[in-house]
Amino acid sequence: METLKQDAVNVAKARVELENIAKVHKVEVKADSSDRALREAVIGAIRQDGADLSQKSDAYIEAAFDMAMAEAKSRQDALGSQRSQVTQTFTQDGQKGEKLTGRAAMLASRNQ
Repeated sequence: METLKQDAVNVAKARVELENIAKVHKVEVKADSSDRALREAVIGAIRQDGADLSQKSDAYIEAAFDMAMAEAKSRQDALGSQRSQVTQTFTQDGQKGEKLTGRAAMLASRNQ
C-alpha cells in the first residue's frame, strides 16, 4: 500500500515538472493532454523543425525530449556567456573595486 502511494506521488511530481517545463517553452498545457503529447510539443518548441513524431516509439520520444532539453540548456548557457562578455560593468569613475570616498560615499550611504 505504501509503495502504491509513493508511486502516485512520484507520478504527480513528474507531471507537474513536465507541465512547468512546457510552460517555460510556451507550450499550451491542457488538463487532458497526455505526457507524451506535452513532450512532443516541447520537442517541437525547442527544435522548431516541424517533425512529425506521432509514429515514433515512446522510447524515441523520451530520448528526443532529453536531447531537446539538453539543447535548450546549452543555448541558455551560451546566451548567458555572450551577455556577460558583452555587458560591461560600470563603477564610479570607471574605478573597479576602490572604496568610495567623500561625497560619493555619503550619497551611496543615503541610497541604501
